[in-house]
Amino acid sequence: MREFDYVIVGGGLAAASAVDGIREVDPTGSIGIFADEPDPPYHRPPLSKEYFQAQDAPRELLHVKPSGWFEDQSGLTLFTDTRIDRIDPAELTVHDGDEATRGRRILLVTGGTPRTLHVPGARLDGVATLRTAGDAETLREASRHATRVVLVGAGFIGMELASTLQKIEVEALVVEAGPRVWASVFPEAVSTFIRRYFEERGVRFMVGSAVEAFEGSDHLTRVVLESGEEIATGLAIVGVGLEPADQLAADAGLAVKDGIVVDVFGETTTAHVYAAGDVARYPDPVFGELTRTEHWDHAKAH
Repeated sequence: MREFDYVIVGGGLAAASAVDGIREVDPTGSIGIFADEPDPPYHRPPLSKEYFQAQDAPRELLHVKPSGWFEDQSGLTLFTDTRIDRIDPAELTVHDGDEATRGRRILLVTGGTPRTLHVPGARLDGVATLRTAGDAETLREASRHATRVVLVGAGFIGMELASTLQKIEVEALVVEAGPRVWASVFPEAVSTFIRRYFEERGVRFMVGSAVEAFEGSDHLTRVVLESGEEIATGLAIVGVGLEPADQLAADAGLAVKDGIVVDVFGETTTAHVYAAGDVARYPDPVFGELTRTEHWDHAKAH
């Protein structure tokens, strides 16, 4: 059995930030990081912006730490392409297949997966989500061969991609079920200003009508809205938020509620097991309720 002082499950920004936090209080403790992607921890915000725009950008530009940093750190082991499929809080172990790893402390920073639409045709080729560097590379190439890209959802992903597609001269059409763009983030006056700003640069919007279906034989050919309107396209990117990756915790008997429930110290309902970042539902210091934050800054600071 492998053993570390600290075991980190997840390989995103929160994992890299946790290493920095641990080293502030424990310079020599052993740390094992288990990432299910092939890359070391990287920044996700550029995936819909700079990285999407740059045709030949290397993945190293996304990395949180300089090339070789994780390999050079004493007492730190990064396991990439390694999916943890079970955790045992009582034994403080995590399991990837037949391999077991024990830690004095376990931190779950598993993030989330893009929400999908439960409508006909949602699994058609040409209906996609954006979460990983691989997703960005695939969509970057596909968008350059598209005459029009439909962006479902006027949140961060949809609006950032709309801006990016406009810059690479690809028609972007944003479909939003709500009454306005970024309704959950900004007041109406700001939403109106932002929409006008985007429209002046060629982005089109269809608000107040949800997607009813994606249609096509093997590949997407059109998006059908509940209003009855049909939009011809071969590529639709869905950006309607994240599903927190809390199934590992739920299966292990930890408290979950649209995320892993933690206290003010980030500790779960089992001692010595913690969660942080997008997946953690923590006490709001202002309102006293449990909340969950999907944001780069939170992943770094939590």
